[in-house]
Amino acid sequence: MVYIEMENIEKKFDKDLVIDSFDLEIKSGEILALLGPSGCGKTTILKLISGLLAPEIGDIKFNGDSVLNIPAEKRGAVLVFQDYLLFPHLNVEKNIMFGMKMQKTPVSIRKKRTEELLKFMGLFEHRNHYPNELSGGQRQRVALARALAVKPKVILLDEPLTNLDANLRGEMQEFIRDIHKREKMTTVFVTHDRDEAMLVADRIAVMNKGKVEQVGTAEDLYKFPKSCFVSNFFGSTNYIDGEVDGEFFVFPEGKIKMKKTNIDKDIDIYDGKKLKMMIRPEFIDINGPNDREHFSFKAKIVHRSFVGERILYKIDDGKQTLKVTTLPPSDYLIGDEVLLSIKLEHVWYME
Repeated sequence: MVYIEMENIEKKFDKDLVIDSFDLEIKSGEILALLGPSGCGKTTILKLISGLLAPEIGDIKFNGDSVLNIPAEKRGAVLVFQDYLLFPHLNVEKNIMFGMKMQKTPVSIRKKRTEELLKFMGLFEHRNHYPNELSGGQRQRVALARALAVKPKVILLDEPLTNLDANLRGEMQEFIRDIHKREKMTTVFVTHDRDEAMLVADRIAVMNKGKVEQVGTAEDLYKFPKSCFVSNFFGSTNYIDGEVDGEFFVFPEGKIKMKKTNIDKDIDIYDGKKLKMMIRPEFIDINGPNDREHFSFKAKIVHRSFVGERILYKIDDGKQTLKVTTLPPSDYLIGDEVLLSIKLEHVWYME
């Protein structure tokens, strides 16, 4: 398995800087998701790792050794494109064999590896079918099998599930984890879908404008974001503006004693420092506890939406409107006066 380091990478297309001062470490044997909006440079990073592109500045290392002078076909990193790029004139079996044929792998080994992958991918009955005779999910499996056939050290997946319907996407998310575990590879995949990244990846690197905003587990990024960009990417949230006064955070509704564990360690704290208190909607209770572990204040419900497993509220306290999420049943109605209780252990202070 391969440990990948990308150090101070810069990449331009013509005069446009698309990757800027990019640093990233990908652990040996992990699944890492590159998550971010369209155009932030995610696919370019995959192409740089694979060797299809070269950086203007910086270095890329596999297990501590630079691979910049190693061509793509010898680097051991295989890129599976979003469009699959299967050969239309070859059947499933021959598509899977293609890479091994180019490597001049002995015929007996080719056949054995192909049969193994056909069975594992659930494609054995389709071995003689052509790409235009397959469903989207089956074509995706063929593309993965072709990539795996050459036993790569690293597999790179460019938005692998975008073209699949919701049911197939869920099935393939589990399948990718199964493949990763079985083949014992380092896996990097690109997505703009937060839920997909959280379900599949061991860690997630959030990208924005050619740079890494933050890297961490899904839980860390959700609870402890370093920026509003990261916070917003991981779901609905509330921001309450205030400032530091000694050991307290002072805001329009009152003040809360700040805990060091709830503050980004990179923030310089001093009296008068302007901060945002972030609190996710599910960490605010309606008519909940009013004790030392909560900060409570009165407000009025101004909007209610039922979305099946959740009920979404907008609640106004005269100073600002907050989003609150509850589980059904919840019979609060628009116009109801309520007491909001913020769980202090779940607030997060950021700049």
